Amino acid sequence: MEVNSLTGRGAKLKSSREEHILHVSGKLFLEKGYAATSITDICKAAQINRPTLYWYFKSKEEIYFSSHIKLIQDLVISFTKKVKCIEHPEARLNSIIPEFTRVICKYPEFKSLVQNTPYISEQYLKKIQQASKELFGELKSSIEDLQFQGRMLNMLNPSWAALFILGMMMWITFWFNFNNKDRVDELANQVLMFALQGLRVR
Repeated sequence: MEVNSLTGRGAKLKSSREEHILHVSGKLFLEKGYAATSITDICKAAQINRPTLYWYFKSKEEIYFSSHIKLIQDLVISFTKKVKCIEHPEARLNSIIPEFTRVICKYPEFKSLVQNTPYISEQYLKKIQQASKELFGELKSSIEDLQFQGRMLNMLNPSWAALFILGMMMWITFWFNFNNKDRVDELANQVLMFALQGLRVR
């Protein structure tokens, strides 16, 4: 019993220390970017030495991915599962586009994730891309369904159209002021209107 109790406390302490490292490193990645953030920066901010940090994480890349995996799992994947339940394709688009725009504007971590993708190795990039593919698939299938119903131009390539919409939403991270969120709803509605007009939904 005593051993189990100590093991439980040890696991809790380890989890707490990991969360602290991820929290401070996440702030650094947002402020400085992935490339400009060093292991020394993370150790200094977390008030730990290098051996301690490497006991929890193998590399800066693992820290970066670990600090964003919850964002991917809880937001992108869960959001995609929710919109899959919407049967009508236009209603699906009317949900995906403005709601995901709001998610992007609410979490500045998306800015870090999108802009630092070139620095991520294939091992982690595949996991990030898989989450994006799920959302891309819902956009593409919605466009195909509307084309089948004769409510959208058949000359549009569904894959390209879905990528254009995703790209438009992701590009927001490059110019949006995450400290000023008063006009997020207006922006989300503008993105939806622009997308639907571009797709010629009728």
